[in-house]
Amino acid sequence: MASDYCRCDGLKLLFWILGIPLIGAIVAFATSNRAPVTLDLWPFPFAIEPPAYAAVFGATFIGFLAGAVYAWIWAAKKRRRARADGHRTKFLERENEDLRKQLAAAEVHRPGAAGAMEARRLAAGEID
Repeated sequence: MASDYCRCDGLKLLFWILGIPLIGAIVAFATSNRAPVTLDLWPFPFAIEPPAYAAVFGATFIGFLAGAVYAWIWAAKKRRRARADGHRTKFLERENEDLRKQLAAAEVHRPGAAGAMEARRLAAGEID
């Protein structure tokens, strides 16, 4: 519990050390690059003239989105495998529980099985 608290404080400190100067640099870049630039949207017959900082931030944002989509598609196989492993684990846990119940029922009906069943329950930690 204490490690979670320390980690959170470390992230806050990292934000203040890196985040605030980065925000300052972004604001400085935006205020010093307000001149309009012409972007021709070929093959379309029109052009737009956003400020230079908007063109740079827009391109950066589009690149970020493209990278996020690429990473999401690339990880789809791993997510599918993890989902299948989860289903397989649930199936095996249910099957294991059913087999334990069948074993317990078979031991109850066998003569002299009370001692063996109690020993197994003791080994499994079900009784003290």
